[in-house]
Amino acid sequence: MRIHGLIAMLIVVGAVFAVSAHGQTATTGQIVGLVTDPSGALVAGARVTLTSDAGVHREVMSGTNGRYTIPLLDPGNYRLEVDQSGFASAKLEGVVVRITETAVVDVALKVAGAPTTVSVTGESPLVQTESSGRGSVIDEQQIRDLPCRRIISSSC
Repeated sequence: MRIHGLIAMLIVVGAVFAVSAHGQTATTGQIVGLVTDPSGALVAGARVTLTSDAGVHREVMSGTNGRYTIPLLDPGNYRLEVDQSGFASAKLEGVVVRITETAVVDVALKVAGAPTTVSVTGESPLVQTESSGRGSVIDEQQIRDLPCRRIISSSC
């Protein structure tokens, strides 16, 4: 009798370890993948964020081998986002998890561009580029100050 109890306990413990090893049960699935850079090199320590359409949020890090595993997921549609410093964030929509299945989602990160700062001011341009014409108002004093020929005008 005591041996049967011990055997039953070993079966239960074995079943728990089997579920943990596979990362899924009869009602859940999992997502696994590999994070690489543009050259195909492995990216360790990348933050992998998974969000379901129902709002469930899970976060894991890629290991030293670039692999990540998100186990025990309810079936449904998910969004996957992968971030790592020096790389542009990768976002994948419509990742589907089905019961008892393992979805493989490998992600190749792109190198982030240099940060750009653009300052815009409301000042008028120094050079008018739309037209070659120039206009201004000349007042009476400016006209009087013009050098003139005595032949044309006697008032000078």
